[in-house]
Amino acid sequence: MKRNIEDFWDIDALRDFRTYKVTAQIMGVWPFTCQETFSKTRFFSIIIILTSMAAMLVQDILRNCGTINEALESAVFVPSALLGILKITLPRIYWKNMKSIILSTAQDWSTTTCTQSRKIMGRSSVVSTAGFLFLLGGSLSISVLAVLRKAALNFRLNSENSTIQYVALGAGCWRSDLPMNIYLIYATQSIQLCIMQLCVNGSDACYYQILSHLSGQLNILKLNLEGSINSYDGKSSPIDAFVKQHNRLLRLCYHVEETFTFVVLCHLMTNLCFIMMIVLTSWSENEERGNLVIFGCTTIFFYGQMFLFCFGGDVITTRTEALFHSVYSYPWYKLKVFERQKVLFILTKTNYPMHFTACKLYRLNLENFKNIVKFTASLFSFMRLFLQK
Repeated sequence: MKRNIEDFWDIDALRDFRTYKVTAQIMGVWPFTCQETFSKTRFFSIIIILTSMAAMLVQDILRNCGTINEALESAVFVPSALLGILKITLPRIYWKNMKSIILSTAQDWSTTTCTQSRKIMGRSSVVSTAGFLFLLGGSLSISVLAVLRKAALNFRLNSENSTIQYVALGAGCWRSDLPMNIYLIYATQSIQLCIMQLCVNGSDACYYQILSHLSGQLNILKLNLEGSINSYDGKSSPIDAFVKQHNRLLRLCYHVEETFTFVVLCHLMTNLCFIMMIVLTSWSENEERGNLVIFGCTTIFFYGQMFLFCFGGDVITTRTEALFHSVYSYPWYKLKVFERQKVLFILTKTNYPMHFTACKLYRLNLENFKNIVKFTASLFSFMRLFLQK
């Protein structure tokens, strides 16, 4: 019987990637099985579902029917569906990068025996799981809230013997072309919405999970270098061990950047557009409270997504900068002559901290997140004054 490679992993490694593994397997992008026929079938089935979702909502936009809120839904969910397709396609294209990252993470859990280091890895795992639950759980909760609100409206209209019926997404201008029951359409769109959120936010959760682990490993590398000062015996070289681990972590960072950089750029741009549309629509004085609650939760969630992206990138940059200071403070005079020269090369290498970017155009850090918030707040104020005139 052929055994999976996960069977040889440490139990903590299995627990660390459990949530992402389930999500990735549903989408057909788990790097260890993505080349199998069943995984390809799931992947292309999701592509078809999201494409049909976008096509239905595009008809709403082209026919210009429904209320402004329904038009907003269509305008938001069409790019969201396309973004979902992009977010499961790129990790599949770069599946070798993802496989290398996950294998390296599993190796870290298997080879790390120091109690303090495992505690750091455990804390990173908790943070990544919390981010995973926020991204995926928050998006699904907002979707369920929106679907239930439409369902409640339909039940109320049925009790009043009204002929008006709402669909789960958009205005439903296309439904006259399909000989389908309204409840079947509603259920189909609800499934499409859940799959879209799974693809969009499941990929984000994986990205944040990987950043959390890399952050923990960089912190462990710093502590190991500082701890090697007292244990140096003149025989084993702490510098060689540092160089080997540092190069490995940098290589993983480059894999993450290559795989997710374009996805992050698209996500930031769509989030900014969504926030603008939502805020402009919610300024209506006649807006229902139910819509305002959903709009408010969605806006906060979008800002939360951007914060996690920028926070993760900022932590990686801070950790790599801390490595430079640790190497600079290292008592190099205790080392042998040829090892002192290595310290100079390490200082040169660590002098350039790692920056995660959105397609090399925008650095992901807390300072730039503040700039995003300031920019959107100023833009909202300007547009509100412009529309009032």
